[in-house]
Amino acid sequence: MSGLLLVLPFIAGLAAGALEWISAVGFPEQTQTLLIYALLFFIGVSVGSDEETLANLKTLNLLSLLVPFSILAGSLIGGAVGSVLINRIDVNEGMSIGAGLGYYSLSSVLIGQLRGEELGVIALMANIFREVSTILFAPLLVSLFGEMALIASGGATTSDTSLPVIQRYSGNRYTLIAVFNGIVLSLLVPLVVPLFL
Repeated sequence: MSGLLLVLPFIAGLAAGALEWISAVGFPEQTQTLLIYALLFFIGVSVGSDEETLANLKTLNLLSLLVPFSILAGSLIGGAVGSVLINRIDVNEGMSIGAGLGYYSLSSVLIGQLRGEELGVIALMANIFREVSTILFAPLLVSLFGEMALIASGGATTSDTSLPVIQRYSGNRYTLIAVFNGIVLSLLVPLVVPLFL
């Protein structure tokens, strides 16, 4: 159900674009940029206002601190390999899509602004698929690759939408790592995505 809820706004946006509802309203060109700033602001508010999460982050060990950076490295490598297999996008574009880390709402807009709408849509679909597949295939991923697999596949979503799935299938002991991972990766997305474009 949660996977479907992620896809419905995208389908509604496609319909609005195809029917030219948005252009009929006449939004200013800076609307996307302002929405990105607002999105980043609310992420900051969400992280900063959760005192329990911030306090729990202090209990993480050194190896836990390396988890988000290893996931980022793996995602960049995966994006590069995917671009070679697809042969329609170059390696830098593939790495930029991989740097979205499942954060489709932000990464797709950034990529769309920097490299065009077509690549933005590819980034949107790739990162939605990453989040939805984490949620839908959680039991299979854990059985094949172990408890940390959901944190790796969830990327930036591990502190919010995929967290309940991680708790259920990986166990409570991975919750804190998942929250830390999601926060760090969410903060890295707007910094890393533009590096490759």
